[in-house]
Amino acid sequence: MRTPSIMAMALACALPMAVATGCSGGGSSATGASASAAAVSGTVVFWDTTAPNGQSAASQAIVNSMAQAYPNVNVEYTSVPAAEAEAKFSAAVQAGEAPDVIRAEASWIPGFAAAGYLQPLDDTVLAEDQDEFLPAALASTKVIGQMWAVPQDVDAPALLCNDALLAKAGATVPTTWAQVAEQAPKVTAQGATMIYGPPSGLFALPYLYASGGDMLDTEGKKVLINDPPSVAGFQAALDLIASGAAVKPNLLDAYTDQQTQFKDGRVACIINGAWSVGDALSGTAFADPTNLSVNLPPSGVDPGASPMEGHSLAVYGGAQDKEAAYAFVEHMNSQAAQVQLAQEAGLLPARADAYTQVESTTPTGRFVALFAPVVQVAQAQPTVPQLRQMYAPLDEQWIRMYSGQASAQDGANATAAAWLTILPTDYTD
Repeated sequence: MRTPSIMAMALACALPMAVATGCSGGGSSATGASASAAAVSGTVVFWDTTAPNGQSAASQAIVNSMAQAYPNVNVEYTSVPAAEAEAKFSAAVQAGEAPDVIRAEASWIPGFAAAGYLQPLDDTVLAEDQDEFLPAALASTKVIGQMWAVPQDVDAPALLCNDALLAKAGATVPTTWAQVAEQAPKVTAQGATMIYGPPSGLFALPYLYASGGDMLDTEGKKVLINDPPSVAGFQAALDLIASGAAVKPNLLDAYTDQQTQFKDGRVACIINGAWSVGDALSGTAFADPTNLSVNLPPSGVDPGASPMEGHSLAVYGGAQDKEAAYAFVEHMNSQAAQVQLAQEAGLLPARADAYTQVESTTPTGRFVALFAPVVQVAQAQPTVPQLRQMYAPLDEQWIRMYSGQASAQDGANATAAAWLTILPTDYTD
């Protein structure tokens, strides 16, 4: 679900030369120590997981400009499908053939770090400008008290709405979950539904956050998914489904069904990320792309928020030319590079200051700008090595909840019980 960019189009950008010459957005320069760039030498093998829909072309352009900034560093570029990269990297480490740098999903970093695959970056040039990154994005790179990667791009589900349908119904974009329920009858009168219920456990998290809930307290070593606030969040979603304000997710393929109903104008709003916008705009409901609005998730007792996702650049612990690898990551992750990826590929920058540099008058830039408030308030997911394993029990129990096989409390309890078999033994619920 995270692979497609905002829009599959290449837009003209005047940034490649800025990237090539090591332009940076504050803090350290894009090339670290530009005056001694010629002294940095070696070969960097890079596995890139950007999608072949315009993302990889933009990424390769920045990779190619590395030769101008660091003439003695040779970069060997390989495009690896994102769905295969996690397992391939682990296998490559075991075989002694791992790349020096990998573009990894944020949720892979805790597991890679715990397994000893990555190089800690706290004492390197890559740790010098941490205050320039979105807090939740930076948090995703911190595991066991150390920094293991550098955030490159982010994503966080927003409330995407069909503004024309809402206007026709005499409704407005809801800012609270209570307003979702209150305005639903107006949308129903137009033959549509106000919102689609969470298609997976991950998409239920905005309901939990708004109710004061969460997944884990990693400092207190406590599972929070079955605490009263989290259960209230699950119940809020179930209540919307029961009332008809939300579509009951399709058991066979809820995510695709959500997208289809939104594109066809049968659902006024959905919770989804920037990765889904390109697909949404292909629907008949959005022949006019300005009809699709990007909004903060609705609030409850707490402000609306959604889980932070994204990608980071990580250095393999066994990299032979580490200084060259650090220089490459810094070059790829300068402010100018992140702006270029945003402008040309629709990837949301992990650097907070990059949003001020994106040209919002272009189609892709417009949506990048619209998502800025969403990612700024997104919540970091727990940085535990078991994070990837925690999604399946959450999804399974959410299905049991909305299909009527379990109450919100029973489903949450079952999720907590499953997590306690995965997490370290000092965790409790």
